[in-house]
Formats: sequence, structure tokens, C-alpha cells
Amino acid sequence: MKKFKEFLLEERSHAPHGVFFYKNKIIVGAKHRQPVKISNKSLIEKIQNHGKKHGYFYEGDGGDAKQPLFNLSTVKDYKSGYDNDFNKSLKEFPYQQVSMIAGNTNVNKQYDHIAKHAENGKKSIFDGILEYINKGLPDNNNFPELTPKILEKFLKRVNFLDRAKNTKATKENAKKFITDMENEGYEHKDSKGKYDWKEANTEMQKVSQEGEDLRNYYILDKAKPGVYIIGSGHLESMKRILNDRNEDYDMVGGEDIE
Repeated sequence: MKKFKEFLLEERSHAPHGVFFYKNKIIVGAKHRQPVKISNKSLIEKIQNHGKKHGYFYEGDGGDAKQPLFNLSTVKDYKSGYDNDFNKSLKEFPYQQVSMIAGNTNVNKQYDHIAKHAENGKKSIFDGILEYINKGLPDNNNFPELTPKILEKFLKRVNFLDRAKNTKATKENAKKFITDMENEGYEHKDSKGKYDWKEANTEMQKVSQEGEDLRNYYILDKAKPGVYIIGSGHLESMKRILNDRNEDYDMVGGEDIE
């Protein structure tokens, strides 16, 4: 198995957000809401051929579905959304997955949705989160129900339970709540402004990593063969998982992974 750094130096300009090869899957790293950029023609052809044979899979609500490099315009050009497939496989809502409410908030703006589902302050933040996850998530059609008990378990672990139950979900309060939670979960950045996942010091960091890994394990171990286009940060986590398991994989590029 080649080490990650060897591929990084070898293919530096070819795939800045990384391309990950593991068994019968090719996982293409993307910067959210931007088209994938790969300059190596043979690498592009390899991905395209694999996609033609096995299909493409998108992440989340399909916000990154438009990928001209692979002739993909909408989610209809994909075989499936892997989050939907992951959700179908669940028998119970994993409490760690509630951490999604505090990830990529500059893009997803979860706080606005939470306030809306809490009738802009008529209900608590706790109620707004429960309604948003059960009724408002774009890919929620396959999620098991999030019960109050499961939400309480998550919020209690990350020390936000009392605040969630005792704060009205106005737009301002919801934004402050989710921003504080995100800062606690993703607070460590290196000199280049990238999140440093080497050490998880807070419970929010730990549970966020656990929630992300549930999805990563699904792609690596249970998902169908194909090409997966996902946020590039997942590639670093998959690399960590497979290194811990002492399994082989190949990774090209990745110097701009976020």
C-alpha cells in the first residue's frame, strides 16, 4: 500500500480534494457546492468508466449533484443518494447523528430551519430540533423517527440539554445555539484554517466524529459498488479508519481537503 503522502506529492495538481480507491468503490472528494476539479485525464476516465459500470451516488440532499466532469446534472443522473441508503439500513435513529444540526451551518443554515419548525420562538429549541429532523430534512424520508428520548441523550452528552429545553427558538436564539455547538464541535483549526481532527477534546467533537464514522463505515463496508461524490473531509476519516484496520487503499491528491 502506498502511503498517503506519496500520492499527495505524486499527484498534487491532479485531484486537490482527493480521490479514494477502496475495493469496488471510488470516492471522489468535493468542496461543497462546487464542481469537482481533476486535471489528470486518465484518472477522470477511470472514474467515468467505473461510474458507467456501477453508477454514481450523491451525498445528503444532492447539493453537489451537478458535476460537469462526469456529465452529471441533477440527482436523477445518479443511481441513488448514499445518505438515503444509509438511513434505510438503520433500525433506530443513532443519537450521534443528531450532530448533523451543527455541521456545515454556513451552507445548510440549520438554525433557520429549527426556528421555522419551532414557529419562530413559540416553541423551544428542543422542539425545533425534533421537528426539523423528523419533518424538515431533505433526505429524511428514510430516517427512523428521532424520539425525544434519543434527542435528550445527545443533548445531555454534549451539555446542551437544559439550554435547548429552556430557550425559545427565535431566529437569533437558534443561530446562537447552533453556532455555539458548532464552535465546540469544530473549534480546532491549523495554521491554514483547516479543521484538525487529530484530537477530539470535547464531547461535541467526539460525538460528531462518531456520527460521521457511522456513515463512513457504511460506505466502506456495506454500500454498493460505484462512484461516491462526497465532502472531501470524509476521505481523511476513511483513511484513518482503514489505517487503524491495517487495510489497503489508494488515495490520489487531497492537498485541499477541508
